[in-house]
Amino acid sequence: MSEENNYFGFDEEVNSESSQSKFMPAGIETGRFIEKLEFINGPNGDYFEVGMIDNAGRTVTGRYYEPRLDGGYIKTDGDLKKKRGQISKVLANLSRKFLGENYIMEQKESFAAFCEAILESIGDKYKGVELRTKVILNSKNFPTLPSYAPIWEDPKNIPDSETKLVINSIDKVTASAAEADRDTTRTAWTA
Repeated sequence: MSEENNYFGFDEEVNSESSQSKFMPAGIETGRFIEKLEFINGPNGDYFEVGMIDNAGRTVTGRYYEPRLDGGYIKTDGDLKKKRGQISKVLANLSRKFLGENYIMEQKESFAAFCEAILESIGDKYKGVELRTKVILNSKNFPTLPSYAPIWEDPKNIPDSETKLVINSIDKVTASAAEADRDTTRTAWTA
């Protein structure tokens, strides 16, 4: 290990006055791009992940987990069917931005097969494509993509005045006071 790695320091490139977040702000805006699409076989369940970046380099991620009867949020077969439909609508909204508004995906035997087929169909078509995107806050005030469609629009084909993306009564776009206060009222730490 070199000695220069053992020191702290900064130069004129370090902006000590900026508190700009690395996360996209909540709301509906253009200038947002998909950075990655992937299917993850995770320890807490399988999910489809969409990672986005905006013109300012801020990011947001949406994870769409395979719905399962869990006795909690999804208690009945009806709940399961509803959640599967919700995820299908999200991934249809995503796919159709790159594959055409009439694109359809035949039913697949598993969530993994469904997600892999979408990834294969989209390929790299998302790279460099600007989208109008809806971003909301989760329960911990971190930006995320909504769990229901529509989320994405092509601003070249749909003018701002005709957007179908809306902030509705269940969408959280402003941090709750308790969480916001906690983040801004930290006390100095001591050694």
